[in-house]
Amino acid sequence: MLTHRGFSAWIVSEGCTIPEYLVAVDEATHRVSCWIPATVGESFSIFWQDHNGGVDTSAFITLDGVTVPGRFLFGDGMASRSGVRVSKTTERPFVFASILEDANSSSSSAPVNKEIGMITLKIKRVKRVTIRPANTIQELPSTTALGKRKAGDVRIEFGADEQPLEEQASTTWGTVPYDEIGPGQSSSYVSFLFRYRTREFLEAQGIITESVRKTLPTNHRQPQLTEVQQRRSFTNPPPAKPAAEFTPEPESERTTSPVKKPRLGNGASRSLHPSLNNPRSQPTELRRATSSSTSSSSTSVAAHNPYGIFYYQRSLSSPTQPLNSHESSANVLSNLNNSEADHATEPSTDSETCTP
Repeated sequence: MLTHRGFSAWIVSEGCTIPEYLVAVDEATHRVSCWIPATVGESFSIFWQDHNGGVDTSAFITLDGVTVPGRFLFGDGMASRSGVRVSKTTERPFVFASILEDANSSSSSAPVNKEIGMITLKIKRVKRVTIRPANTIQELPSTTALGKRKAGDVRIEFGADEQPLEEQASTTWGTVPYDEIGPGQSSSYVSFLFRYRTREFLEAQGIITESVRKTLPTNHRQPQLTEVQQRRSFTNPPPAKPAAEFTPEPESERTTSPVKKPRLGNGASRSLHPSLNNPRSQPTELRRATSSSTSSSSTSVAAHNPYGIFYYQRSLSSPTQPLNSHESSANVLSNLNNSEADHATEPSTDSETCTP
């Protein structure tokens, strides 16, 4: 698709847009030119679009120098032409055809047509001023002017089969130029030039360079990502790994080797309760209170607290009270869990962008 000065133009053949090559823009004449491949035997249509310019326009089409009527656009929208009108309700389509061997027998003294091999769309900005009768249907223009093209080249002709077309209106618009045109200036606001040749010719001239697409074989496997790369490729945390399969121990080992309950080391208990660092220095009242409270609650507390009982000394005059077993155990477990989570936490990936 060619685009310039708020307008676009492209050519469609057999339902597909023909690609453009070597696009060039002439700012002085407001002309965009390119090369396109033409396939012999295929019909084509010319499309153009006004991108909200807000000014009425009229378009004219030339095929190998032969002018055919275009259409109006009223400041916006899209239009197209697929052929030349031959009656009020039919047209003959634009077709790419091959030049025969005996088609280049024109006199050498005939003037050379410089627009051979070109499709040109000229768009002019206009003002509608009057309504006038519709144009008379012109005779089918001749497309036998071949210039210096040789046999085997491609040219444009009008298809033999007439195709249905919307009925021609009885009136049309009389217009005047929208812009003041100075001496030597073109009356076209913008023009699009499509130079067409066979694909073989464009490839031989280096205009079309086919790029080889690299495809992976069917048995190709993508490299495995590490765990950190997998986490960085998603904004959500990765799913937890499945737990290892548990294999029960033999019955004999379970009966002979009872499971030991975890116990806190002496360092942990002493750091939490400095008063237990030197039990021999404790007063006699404290040792008696300890022995009596331990004997009365050892059975019930052991079932709930595998870490034992911790004591703190309020004062020498007040009896020593045991800490709540549930509170002390929860505090110790919470401290341990927090220290593990600090080391296991990964940086957030919400702000990272990862390329697959």
